[in-house]
Amino acid sequence: MPSVHAGHRERMRERFLSSGAESMRTYELLEILLYHIVPLKDVNPLAHALLRRFGSADGVFSATEEALCEVEGIGPRASRFLLQNGRAAAAIVSASLWESEPPIYDNYALLGEFFVSYFAKNTAQATVAMLLDASMHEIALLELAPLDFGSAGVRPDRAVERAITLGASVIVIAHNHPYGPAYPSHSDVVSSQVMEKTFSECGLLLLEHYVISGREYVGFHRRFGVKENLAEALCRFIESKEGVPKP
Repeated sequence: MPSVHAGHRERMRERFLSSGAESMRTYELLEILLYHIVPLKDVNPLAHALLRRFGSADGVFSATEEALCEVEGIGPRASRFLLQNGRAAAAIVSASLWESEPPIYDNYALLGEFFVSYFAKNTAQATVAMLLDASMHEIALLELAPLDFGSAGVRPDRAVERAITLGASVIVIAHNHPYGPAYPSHSDVVSSQVMEKTFSECGLLLLEHYVISGREYVGFHRRFGVKENLAEALCRFIESKEGVPKP
């Protein structure tokens, strides 16, 4: 009797080529990468194990070889393969950011519409962080909780590490409610407060936390007015925190 996994790898590759990476979950993309280094074996459990251990694909690719080898099924050869390919991809993305003018997200509605578009393509429940500089230029977008967790499953230390590495000073969080209203739950509020405290201790400002549901969005920190220019408001907010009098 043929295995239920017969042809699975070929189907995954065809899906990737026909529908693109946007149609696939993070663990499925890791599976495809692992096909090249782990032959003749179901790598789905291994992809899940990596994400449980490191929290996100970014966490996997920024881990050490030693940490990767602690995951059962990953040896020195596989760990080097993952790190080389993950870091090469990150370098290409970073290069493309600096080769063109980075986008500016300087108002509440523009950020909200961005995340609406993002979750329209990535419908599974997830939490992401946009890293920006003080002029509201986008630096990077990170997936923080890819395994069907709401914002309560976020590990803010990963966002802090990337923000410091990339020189970001502002963080905007967003997560989606695929089957619920664009309204924060109690756990969303609590986790956001925890994230804000962690970021603030590291010199990073959590500017806003959006909840997305379909075409609707709400930023529940509500620091700034809906029509306010966030770059200008950000300066005023920082001045108020530092006790600098307004001119």
